[in-house]
Parts: sequence; structure tokens; C-alpha cells
Amino acid sequence: MRNGLYYFAHCLRDLRKTDKAITHYKKDVLLNGSFPTDFLPFEKYLMNKDCDQALAALKNAIVALERIPMQKQ
Repeated sequence: MRNGLYYFAHCLRDLRKTDKAITHYKKDVLLNGSFPTDFLPFEKYLMNKDCDQALAALKNAIVALERIPMQKQ
């Protein structure tokens, strides 16, 4: 996993550059897969009080999470 985009997006989040953070989280998902990154735009949309986008992001994150095969113990 290449984490540069993920950590860069975190830095942008900490600087309150939410839109740019979401853009880089999405790029990270394309390169590295969705979990746990898909849940982070959900958080950012909530911080921006954009409930419609937050709900859509959460639904996408759950769908992606359900696709990950569970390992039997």
C-alpha cells in the first residue's frame, strides 16, 4: 500500500482544507482500495454539514467494506 496520498489528505484535513482532503482521499482509494479511507470523506462531509454527501459517502463505504472477504478463524 502506498500511503502518501492518505497521509497528505490527513494533513489537509488537519489544516481544515476539507475539499482538497476529500479529493486526495478519493485518489488514495483508487490506488489502495477503499478500507478504511472510504469512511474519511463521510467524516469531512459531516464537518461541512453536507448531510446528503455524508450519507452517500457512508453508503459507499459500507458497500466497499461488505466486499472485503472475511477470514475464517
